[in-house]
Parts: sequence; C-alpha cells; structure tokens
Amino acid sequence: MAETGDPAMDIQEELQALKRSFEAMTETGDPAMDIQEELQASKRSFEAMTETGDPAMDIQEELQALKRSFKLDISNLQEKNAELEAKNADLEEKHLDAKKAISELRNLVQKNGRIIDKDEGDDSILMNTNAYTFLYTSALCSAPFIAGVVTSLIQYTVFSLFLLDLLNTTSIPPGVTTLVRACQAIAIIIAFLVETDMLTALRGMFYREGFDEMANAFDGFAPWKFYFANALMGMQGLLGKFVAFSLITFADNVFDLLLNFTAVMFVSELDEIVFLLSKAGYVGRRAERLAKKIQKMKLPQRPPNGNLRHVHLFLYGLTLVAAFIAFAFVVHQQDSQNSLADFVKVQFGDEVDPTLGLFSGCYEKQLKDGWDARVRYVQTQSDRGQGDFEYCLVDGLQTWVFAIVQSKTACDDNFALRSSEERSTSFDLLDAKGDQWLFETGNAISEFQLGEIDPSRFEIECGTISVKGDTTSSTEELCPVMTVDVDAIGFSGSHDWSKTFVLLENLNSEVVQFYQRPVFIGDSLGSEGYELLFFAGRRWVLATTKLLTEDDDPFNMENVISLFESSGFWLLELRTEALSYLSEAVNQGNDRGTPLGLQWYNARYADGVAFPFADISRPVDGSFRCGKCNSRTNPCLYEGICQDDGTCICSHGTSGRLCEIKPLSDGVCNPFFNTAPDEYDGGDCCVATCSKANCGVGEMNFAFGQSLQRNGTGFPNCNDPSMVPLTIYLETEIVEDAGSGFASYTVELHCEEADTTPMRVALDPSIVGTLNETVYVDDKAGSCLLSFIGIQSWTGLNISYQIMDGLDSSADSMLLMNEERNITADGIFALPTVYSRCLKETLAGVVDAHDLYTGSYQDEAFARLSNEATKFENCSSNQEYLIERYSLVALSTAEEAPESWISSKDHCLWSRVTCDGSRVVELTYDGLTNGALKGLLAPEFTLLRHSERIDVFGNEFSESTIPTEVGTLSALTSLLLSINGLSGTVPTEVGKLTALTDLRLNDNALSGTIPSEVGKLTALTDLRLYDNALSGTIPSEVGKLIALSYLSLRTNALSGTVPSEVGSMSALTDLRLFDNALSGTLPSEVGKLGALKILSLRDNALSGTIPSQVGNLGAMKLLSLRDNSLSGTLPSEVGSMSALTALYLYGNRLSGSIPSELGNMTALKTMWLYNNALSGALPSEIGNMSALAALRLNGNRLSGTIPSQVGNLSALTVLNLNNNALPGTIPSEVGNLSALTKLWLYNNTLSGTIPSEVGNLSALIALQLHTNALSGTIPSEVGNWISLAVLGLYNNMFSGSLPSEIGLLDNLLYLNLRNNVLNGTLPSEIGLLTNLQYLILEGNKLSGPLPTEILRLTNLTQLELSGNLFSEEEVDEVMVSLGLDFSCNETIVEMALTSDHSPDETTWEITIGDGSVVASGGGYVLESITHDEKVCVPLDGCNFTLFDQDEDGGPTVEITRLGKVYQIDGAFTNQVVVDICAKC
Repeated sequence: MAETGDPAMDIQEELQALKRSFEAMTETGDPAMDIQEELQASKRSFEAMTETGDPAMDIQEELQALKRSFKLDISNLQEKNAELEAKNADLEEKHLDAKKAISELRNLVQKNGRIIDKDEGDDSILMNTNAYTFLYTSALCSAPFIAGVVTSLIQYTVFSLFLLDLLNTTSIPPGVTTLVRACQAIAIIIAFLVETDMLTALRGMFYREGFDEMANAFDGFAPWKFYFANALMGMQGLLGKFVAFSLITFADNVFDLLLNFTAVMFVSELDEIVFLLSKAGYVGRRAERLAKKIQKMKLPQRPPNGNLRHVHLFLYGLTLVAAFIAFAFVVHQQDSQNSLADFVKVQFGDEVDPTLGLFSGCYEKQLKDGWDARVRYVQTQSDRGQGDFEYCLVDGLQTWVFAIVQSKTACDDNFALRSSEERSTSFDLLDAKGDQWLFETGNAISEFQLGEIDPSRFEIECGTISVKGDTTSSTEELCPVMTVDVDAIGFSGSHDWSKTFVLLENLNSEVVQFYQRPVFIGDSLGSEGYELLFFAGRRWVLATTKLLTEDDDPFNMENVISLFESSGFWLLELRTEALSYLSEAVNQGNDRGTPLGLQWYNARYADGVAFPFADISRPVDGSFRCGKCNSRTNPCLYEGICQDDGTCICSHGTSGRLCEIKPLSDGVCNPFFNTAPDEYDGGDCCVATCSKANCGVGEMNFAFGQSLQRNGTGFPNCNDPSMVPLTIYLETEIVEDAGSGFASYTVELHCEEADTTPMRVALDPSIVGTLNETVYVDDKAGSCLLSFIGIQSWTGLNISYQIMDGLDSSADSMLLMNEERNITADGIFALPTVYSRCLKETLAGVVDAHDLYTGSYQDEAFARLSNEATKFENCSSNQEYLIERYSLVALSTAEEAPESWISSKDHCLWSRVTCDGSRVVELTYDGLTNGALKGLLAPEFTLLRHSERIDVFGNEFSESTIPTEVGTLSALTSLLLSINGLSGTVPTEVGKLTALTDLRLNDNALSGTIPSEVGKLTALTDLRLYDNALSGTIPSEVGKLIALSYLSLRTNALSGTVPSEVGSMSALTDLRLFDNALSGTLPSEVGKLGALKILSLRDNALSGTIPSQVGNLGAMKLLSLRDNSLSGTLPSEVGSMSALTALYLYGNRLSGSIPSELGNMTALKTMWLYNNALSGALPSEIGNMSALAALRLNGNRLSGTIPSQVGNLSALTVLNLNNNALPGTIPSEVGNLSALTKLWLYNNTLSGTIPSEVGNLSALIALQLHTNALSGTIPSEVGNWISLAVLGLYNNMFSGSLPSEIGLLDNLLYLNLRNNVLNGTLPSEIGLLTNLQYLILEGNKLSGPLPTEILRLTNLTQLELSGNLFSEEEVDEVMVSLGLDFSCNETIVEMALTSDHSPDETTWEITIGDGSVVASGGGYVLESITHDEKVCVPLDGCNFTLFDQDEDGGPTVEITRLGKVYQIDGAFTNQVVVDICAKC
C-alpha cells in the first residue's frame, strides 16, 4: 500500500480492501472468548483509524504500522486456532474409540445372549448393563433415572401396540406350509435363548447378589428401587416373549415371520442399546459416568445352596415349555382345518356368461389329504352338475379356481374362473372373496360375491324355503300366490300369460322346490302347456312346459312335477328358446324367496351359450305382487276386507285377489276414484275425458239452484283441474198476463267439435229470478251451443242469460258472451271458443282479464296464443317464453303489422326478433326503409323483460305514448323510438334504466319537460330528444351523464339557460342545442369539454360574449353560434382551436376586429362571420388558412384594403366580402384562386380596374362586383369564365364597349351591367347566350341598332335596355318579339326580390280578401340576385306573403304598388305577411 505513494483515492480503496479482509478474519466464530475480545478491540481501533480518510503522508505511515500490527495479530490468532484444532482432533479420536467399544459390546451381547458375565478365573460377576440398572443406581429425576423410565415406557408401549394390532386386525392363519411351520419353531427357540431380560430379573430378585456392595457404591441405591427395576425388567421380558410368540404364529410366510421376529428383538434389546449410548456420553455426563462405573463394578456371586440354586432357570424353562404347548395346539388346529368355514355362499354375475348364474348358491367344505393340502368347496345342489372351488396351480400361479364338474375335480377339468391374485400361502377360500375373478380367456366376471354361512343358519340360507309353515325352517311364511301387477301391461308374446301363479304341489301335497325356492304354476292353460315360474340360481325364469319337457304331452302334470324332483333336469341341456323371461339378478338385498317386486326382461339366446341372457334393452312392464292378503303386511286394497283364508271382500266396485282392479273408464263417475292419481276415475267424471256412450247420463239431480224433476245429463263431480269452468247466468221472469204455464223447459250445452254434452237439464219455469250453474268443459272448447228448448211465446217466460269464463265466485271471471240475450222462445246460441286455461293462469299477471273476449288487440293476441297452446304441455314451466310470445303477438297486432309476421314458428325465428337462447333480447323495425306501421305502439313491448335493444322507428303511432312500464326493462341498453309520431311526455321511469347506453326519442311529438331522472342514466353515451315539442329548462342533472358522448336536444321549445353542469360531461363529443329558446350566456364551463367536436347552439336567444375558454376545445371541429344575440369581440383564443373545420358565428352582434390569431386555424374549411358588426381591416394572417374553402364576411363594417395574402387560399371556392366598407383595388393575387366559384365583392368602395388575372378563374360561377367605384373596361378575359352563370357589374364606372368574348359564356343566366358608362354597339355574339334569363343593360351609353341575334335569347324573363341610345321603337319590337312586353288593366305591383343563399326555398304569393291567390312566384335559381318582377292584380289584392322554407330568413323584397313602397328585410322565420294596401 505504501509503495503506491499516492495520497489520493487509491489509499482509500486499499483501506477498504484491508477492512474487508479484517472483517472476514473476525467472522470465523472462534470459540476462545479472549481471542474474540482482542479481535474486536483491534477491529474498533482499526476502524477508528480508517474513518478519518486523511490523504496525507503521515496517514500512510500510520497505516503501515497498523498493518504490521494487524499481521502480528493474525499470526497469533492462527496459532491459537491450531491449538484448538488439535484439541478437537483428540476429542474426535476419543469419540471413535467410544463408538468402537459400543460396537464390540453389541457383538458381545449378540454372541453370548446376556450382559452379566464372569471374568475368567474370578468368582465375581458383572452388574447388569442395561437401562433398568439406572432405575436403582441413580437418584430420582436424574438423567440416568429418566433414561431408564423412558426406555421401559417405550418397550411397554410398542409391545402393547403390537398386541392390540394383532387382536384387532389379525387371526391365526387357518394353515401354513411345512417350511413356514419349521421356521416358526426355530424362531421361538431363538427368542427364548437370545432375549434374557426375564432370566436376569429372576436371578436378581431371588439371589440379591451384590446387594450391599451396590448400596455402598451408589448414592441413589434403594432396596425398593432394586426390586421394582427387576420386576419391571422381568415383566418386559415376559411381555416381549408373548408378543414374539404371537407374531411368529400369526405369520403365514417366511418373510413376514423374519420381519416380525427382527422387530421384536430390536425392541427387546432397546434397554441394552440405551445403556451403551449413555456410556458413550449421548445421554449426558452424569449418565456417562454412571454407566462406566456400572460396567466396571464387580459383585460377589452368592447363589443359594441346594435345590433353590437353579430356581430361576426352572421358572424360565416353564415359559419355554408353555410356548411350545401353545404352538402344538396351533399346529393341531391348522391341520384339522376347523377354523375354515364349513359353508360359503356364492353369487356369480351372469352378464357375461349367463350359465354362471346356475351355480350361485351354497357350497360345503370337503377335506383333502396330503402335505400342505387345501380344502375344496362343492355346491350343495347335487345330481344336476356341480360347481367346485379348489386350490390349484394355473398358468404358473398358485391360486383358487372354480370349475363346473360332474365327476372329476376342478384341478382336473378345465376351470371356468380363477382368482386374479397369486396366493401361494392361502388355505382359506375366503381369502379370495375380494379378488377379481377371471375367465379362462382373461376377461373379468361382472360380479362375484363370496361369504361365509354360519352353520346355525345353514337351513335358513341353503335348506328348504318355508311356504306353508310346515317345515323346520325358521323363516317367515312366504307368499303362496303371485299376481301380475294390475297397473302394469304385463307379459306378452306368443300368447297371453296367466295373471296369477300358485304353488306347484306334488301328489303328497308338498311344495315342489328347485334351487331351494318354490315352483309356481300359472292359473291358465294354453296351447303352450302349463306356465311355470321357478328360480334358476341367479334369476327367476318364466317358461312353458311345452318347451321345457321332451314329452309330447305338455299337459301331463305328473311329468311336470317329476321334471323338478328328478335328477335329470339339467338346465344347461334345455332346448333353445325354452325360457321366455328372466327376472333381474337376485341378491341378498332383494331376495324374498319369491319373485315379488322384481324387474323382468325378455330372454335373449346367444350363439354357443346354453342359457339365455336377460335382455336389459327389452324390459317387461310387469312385476309380481303377493295375491294372498293379510291385515298386517298385505292388506286388501281400497277399503276391501281381508278374510281369514286370505281372500278379500272388495268395495267401491273393485275386483281381483287383493281388490287391485279399479272400476275405471266405465262411463260412471265413481267418487272414490275421482282423484288425480286415478285420473279422475279414468276420465269418467268429466265430459272431455269420458269415453263411454253413457257418460254423464242421469248424473245431474240438482242444477241452477233447484232439485230437478228428473235426473239430467251432466258432470257435477268433475274435479279435473285441466277442465275449464263456465258459469251460466239466467235471469228468468213470467209475464203475469200470459197464457197457461208449462211443466218444464230444457237448457242444454252441447259442443259439436268434440260431440260432447256437458249439461242437459229440465228446469222448473215457476222458479224465477237469478239462477246460475257452473259446468266444466274441455280446455279450449269450441263450437259449443247453448240451447233453450220447450219455450213458446205464449208461455210468458222471459229469460236473459250471460256466460262467464270462470267460476261464479272468482274475481278473474271473464264475460264470454258480451251481450245479454233475452229468450222468449226456443233458441240456439253459439259460444266463442274458450281460451286455454293454462294460458290464462300463466298470463294472469300480464293480461287484464277484462280485455279478453272484447275484440281488442289484447284479445286477438290471446286468442292466437290459445290456439297454439297445444304446443305448451306445461304452461307454467314456459311462463317466461309465453309472456314474451304474447308481448310480440300483441305488439304486432296493435301495430297492424302484416299477418305474415306472426307465425307458428318459435318467435325467436321471427324476422324482427333476436334471441339469446330462448329469451328475446332485441326487437327492431325500420319503418323508413320497409314501410311505416300505422297502428299503435302497444305498451306490451315492456313485457320483454330481458330486452337489451328496442329499435322501432319510422312509423305512424300518433295515438301512442311511451308507457311508464318501460322502467321495468332493467337490462335495456338501447331504446330507439324515433320518428314514430309518439305523443305524451317522457316518463320519469326512464331513470330506472340504469344499463341504458343509447336513448333516442327524436322526431316525435313529445311534450312536457325533460325529466330530471335522466341524470340517473350514468351509462348513457347517446341521448337524442330533438325535433319534439319539449319545453321547460334543460335539467342540471344532465351534468351527471359523464359517459355521454352525443347530446341533441335541438328543435324543441326549451327555454332557460345552458346549465353550467354540462362542463362535467367530460366524454361529450357532440352537443346540439340549436333551434330552441335558450337565453342567457354561453357558460364558460364548456371550455372543460376537451373531447367536444361539435357545438351547435344556433337559432336561440343567447346573449353576452363568447367565453375565451372555447379556446381550450382543441378537438373541436364545428362551432355554430349563429343567429343569436351574442355581442362583444371575437376572442383571440378561438385561434387555438387548431382542429376546427367549420366556424359559424353569423347573425349576431359581434364587434371589434377580426383577430389575427385566426390565421392559426389551418384546418378550417368554412368561416361564416357575416351579418355582424365586425370592423377594421381583414388581417393578412388569413392567408395562412390553407384549408379554407368558404369565407363569408359580408354584412359587417370591415375597412382597409383586401390583403394580397388572400391569394394564398388555394382551396377557396367562395369569397363573400360584400356589404362592407372595403376601399382600394381588387388585388391581382385573387387570380391565384383557381378553385374559386363565387366571388362577391359588391357594396364596397373598391376602385380601379378588374385585374386581368381574374381571367384565370375558370371555375367561376358567380361574379358580383356591383355597387363599387370600379372603372376601366370590361376585360376580354371574361371569355375564360366558361362556367359563369351570374355576372353583376352594375353601379360602377365601367366604360368602353362590351367585349365580344361575352358570347363564350354558354352557361350565363344573369348579366347585369346597369348604371355604368359603356358605349358602342351591342355585339352580335350576345345572341350566343341562349340560356340567359336576365339581361339588364339600362343606364349606359350603348347605341346603334340592336343586333338581330338578340332574338335568339328566348329564355329571357327580364330585359332592361332603357337609359341607352337605342330607339324606343326598336326596343319595343324586341320586347314584343321575346314576349316580354307588359300590359295591365288592373293594379300593377312591382317587386325587387333579392334572394338569399338558398334561393330555391323562397316563394311568394298575393291574395285577395277571401284568401284566393291572384299572383305567385318563387323557387329561384340564382342566389344573392335581385329579381325585378311585375304582376297585375285586382285592386283588393292586398296581402303579400313571403315564404322561406329553411326558416332562416334571408331574402329581402322591395314592393311598389300605386307609387307606395313596402320593405321586407330578411329578419323573419318561415314566412312574413305585408298589407300592400295599407298606405293607399
């Protein structure tokens, strides 16, 4: 470090490196405390020295000294570390010696089988070297004592857990192989020889060897502790041997045996292992010293003399003998195989192989001789083939197999099934009950259940089934009679099967059994012989004797009985198709000993399979129930009475063994079965469901509040809710002076469509007053007739009636017949079709019941849906769908829409409907394109509760309003009802449509105010209410519509001010409030609308100044404030609106100069500032507005010359500077405006000549320079203006002749050169202007003869030649030739009409007192042209009316009548009327 000699930055860097090196040395974590303290002190000193950072030379010297001192400290530290490492190496060497000693001791223990040993040539013995020794040699609660206690607890706990596990989860195996048994015997001997804790404990307690010596040597020694420790050790040894014996005998293979034996030995030796660990110091210093002392301690050997010398050996030997006696007992039990189940029960799945089902049942154990022999289990059903389970070697696997054998064993025959698991040590078939069983092909059987049968239940499980109570079985008596469930279709096929099956008995009156189940025989006898129902091991089967027997006589009962009782009935040898039906598989859960309640299937035979499958694809609608009654478990049905013999006495017309056959559908209403589960007596109780000829006959004995003289036809007990109630009201009276009475008259209701008679009753005419009766007819009953029979005019009986759809007491009843009918004679009256009850109930909350049967559009819609109701089996589950369908049908009906719009198809497929799933989400119709609808906008459209878009516009719904229910359409995002002629107000409920983003109600006839609730529509982006008759103010709540981008309220009658809250509508891009009556100032807050692109407030009554904040609207493209009363100057900030393309400020009172900042608006295309009070010069910066196409500054007070920079506006097409006070000359740069079409500079003080450069304006259409002080000649370049239509140069000082090039202007319509000083002759080329309509040359000095070519101007409507040097005769001749002469015998009215910029919209008329039009004109072509016209009118033609369709005013008229002048300026709306006779 000192060698660098640099006192600068490198010294500091070296200091930092040295500091880091020092810190690395001190972080070694040396255990010597004094070294650490010294290092810390040195470190602090070093840090103090290095923190100064002094760069001087003395610091370097001090650092060198410190560095040498530091190196010395490091050297000392390294020496001390070396000493510590040597000590650590010595400790590690001693630790290895201890581990070696432990290993030698462990080997010694394993070799000698004990700890206590004797030194050669010495009579003394060593102390016990195990953890139990700590218990009596150490003090209580000391580390050695605790180690001994913990060790004993661990041993006892582990041995106890071993025992509990054995007792709870394991049993002695039923058998083991010879090899396993030999290993078991050897393991027992080893366990007793190696584990000697018990022997040591016995010797210690009996002999007390070294008792006194231990008391003297160990402070913690106490006699009770000595005996307690030895007793604890002895019990541990005994418990360990018992556990070892149990684990050894419970093992069924060598591997488990060795594993269990090793585990027990390890736990038994744990006390010796803990002692050795203590000696090695792992349990603490105290335990280490005590263990070493115990190991070195020698005790005198003092065994007793005589027979007691070997008493401990004797007792230890007894435990060994007891162990071998117990082992011998286990061997005997295994060899006798008494622990194996005597009987097992098997169930085979027959889905893959149906023959396996025949071998389900009971199997009995059979013993086999030989070494390691296993038992076999044989099916108890003998003589018909047997199933056999045996233990065999199959495919190299030792496992259990099943085979179908008749003489050999399973291991001899080909097996049918085998367990998938290898079980080399298994002696018990039940070991395989959880296995998967495989066919010989390797496929798995669908089901296999195996279980042990308790011998005491063998007769119950496998013996004779009790069916008559005369057997020894303890089972309940089973049902002796099987009947087919009457509610099911039953069995069908080649013949009608029996409905009842009874027990088959032999000649001794014993029940014939098969597979431990009774055989049943049918009660009918057909061509197929007897019908038999019997069990086949797995399923019940149904068959006929014709196919079961080989006998030619299937009706021989003896043969049938012997078939089941003989041994030759082998089911696998039956002919094909012998069995017709099979039941579901029988298992423990559904086995009742009979086929009660089982599902049945058709039999299906497969190729190569002798027994059929149950075809689950063809189930049978039939099951069996018990046909013998008992009052407890199988009572008679329907209030029948069970007799002692098991037969029933039936009630309520029922029949059958259990009264199960109901008297349904017999034409008579049975009140007991008039319930929904019985289909209301099978339909007998209602007219629409009864199918018999006698339906309802004689059922009525009371009707219309009176007992009938004779029973009539009717259905008074009709309870079927699908029927529709009709209530008939009769108002009867008898005229007092009528003739003699009569006995009765008949009232009948007959429905021809269904050919049913719901009611026919004979009434007593003497009972008068208000009568009513309710009858039930079919839902949607049609073509029904109400008849009155037996009434004659002479009887004096008058009846009026009404019919209600509904019950008499129901508030929802509807008048089916709208008109009351008065009956004085027999009559038949047709009823309208009854509407669907289901539909009425479903739409009850939607359709007003009073609208039905009225012919209203609601009624028509409901009728249409009622006719469709068959499509809706459950109206309530289709409620939402039906409500939407009704809404659409009602809407189309009210709109008078084309019939084709409503079809029977799903309404989601209708042309104007869009659905999401089954829900209507959009309803649209464009009346402008597709033709306007002219009905009503029905409020039912608000029933489309899931609608997201309603877009119906361009219609004529003049009698419709917006319903308040619109507020229920909570999902609506777009409501577009514009151009529909809607009236009424905007409902406040629109404020509930919080999801709405688009609301368009424009172009209607809505009145009232804009509801403030519109401010709740915070999601709204588009709001259009324009072209209505809305009044009031704009609610300030619109300021809450922060998402709104388009707002148009134009063309209403809104008043008040523009609310300042609009400044909060930050998303607004388009704001249109024009054509209202808004007043006040334009709020400065509009300057906050940074996204605004269009702001139009024209045609209002706004006052005040234009706020400078508009300059903040950088996105603005159109600003229209025209035709207001704005005053003040045009703020220069307008020039900051760099994106503006159109600026309309005309028709205000703006004053001051035009700010030069407008030159910054380079995107501006249209700037109309005319008709204000602007003054000053036109700024030269206007030449920077390169995009400007239309510039209108006319009608102001501008002065100063036209700046030459105007020539830079290359895109300019219109330049209007007329009606100002502009002096100077026309700048020649105007000739650069090649796109210019209109140049209006008239009514200024311009002087000088027309610059020849103007001739470059070849696109020019209109040139108006009149009323200035221009002089010089008309330039010949006029011929370049080939598109020119208007040329006005009058009221100037042009001289010279009219250039002949004027004839090149083929499109010229208007030529006015009045009041100049032109001279010379009129060029003949004037005749080329054949389109010319106005030729005005008066007030010049033109002379010479008129060229004959002038007569070609046949389109002239005005020709003025006066004030020149032409002869009057010549002029008159031309006027006559062109049809322009004028004569009037009445009153002449002269007009000078100056058109505005929309001349085609200007018309006029003159009327007389009765309103008749006597003169009219208008529809002009040329704008800003003065049209001179004369008309001849009657003297009373006094009313002059001027029209302007654009309602913007503009045209001016000067009218002269009888020398009186009348003026009309442009300040009017759409029309103005002047009395032109007022001054006369």
